[in-house]
Amino acid sequence: MSSSTRPPPSSSPTPRCPVYVEPSATFSVEHVYVYYKGNGMRSFERREMSRAANGYGAEIPCAAMIAPSMEYYVTAVDANTQVVATVGSETSPVQVAIVARRSHPAPSLPGRTPPETCAADTEECPPGMTGPQCRTRPAARGNRGLGDPCASNDECGEGLHCDAGACGVGEASSTEPTEPTDPNAVRTSRFSFDLGGGIGAAFLTGRPSYAEQRLLVNSSGQVIRRDCGDVVCYQTIDPGFAPTFFLAANVRYNFTPRIGAAVVARFQFDAAPWTIPATTGGSARSNPFANLLLMARAYYAFTPHGFASSGFVASAFAGGGVGQIEPKPALPANETRDGAHVLSGYGNAHAGARVEYAVRNGFHAGAEVALQFMFPTFLFNIDTTVFLGFHL
Repeated sequence: MSSSTRPPPSSSPTPRCPVYVEPSATFSVEHVYVYYKGNGMRSFERREMSRAANGYGAEIPCAAMIAPSMEYYVTAVDANTQVVATVGSETSPVQVAIVARRSHPAPSLPGRTPPETCAADTEECPPGMTGPQCRTRPAARGNRGLGDPCASNDECGEGLHCDAGACGVGEASSTEPTEPTDPNAVRTSRFSFDLGGGIGAAFLTGRPSYAEQRLLVNSSGQVIRRDCGDVVCYQTIDPGFAPTFFLAANVRYNFTPRIGAAVVARFQFDAAPWTIPATTGGSARSNPFANLLLMARAYYAFTPHGFASSGFVASAFAGGGVGQIEPKPALPANETRDGAHVLSGYGNAHAGARVEYAVRNGFHAGAEVALQFMFPTFLFNIDTTVFLGFHL
């Protein structure tokens, strides 16, 4: 996207500064905005550019044309409010010197006459000046960016407004209230915490490795006996599912109305200890993460309002972690001894789906199903969790 400007003089009265850009035909452009900041202005202000010749043009107002310089940048967005082209940026804007004398003819937009000089009684006063002829500047705005959750226009940054719970491109109209007047307006949550419990179904088959198992070898290194002490270790298991019961805690931060990231802790009630006691002919052995699985995951909300602070929310997630899930194979009814725990992990990959219902006082309830894959000691497990929580 190309841009052109010509600096006007700094002497009073000062003409507006025309800015003209021609976006490439390869871009699908819906709106083009110029952000400008003059000497003494604390932040950039925005103005939408209109069609002019083969591009878009706008005139930067007199309030920004104060020596020694003015700076600006331009963004073009598509119909989905995604930025497709820029000239400069907020951190690296285009610099325009405000000169004392003009060496070129008065600049203008294509097909238009040069802008008239500013009349002191019709324009904004420069920053720091007051008077009856000065228009009131807009109130300070928030710092939330494009796509961030919001509840009102004031939470969004300059050039943005709150639309359906998210900051969108464009200023709110002058007749639009800055606070939502509809008590049923949908808002999105930024932070969520829940605590729940559930049951896992671990698929067991073949010859598993047990947490309590020790291999007794002879001097040649050959296994002569497998010893599990006081618990039962079946060397071959028929295919089937074994249950595990657990508590789970989930803390999630929503970066946008639809995308969030969470950390999850899964604590298994019935698991082998972290240190396996010594048995005859062996010493104590470490069994780290025996009852604990720590995970990080990303969420995406499919429902129309994303992670709404009230109503129904459905989302999918995927992630990974470190730890163990330790199921116990089923034992015959006449077996009096306890069963050994099957080892898994320590690596984890998982994916699943979540549904929840949120109420306006900040609480929610729901359920999720996760497909757990433990490696390199492989185990496939299906976790079903129900939970209660709160959100902000």
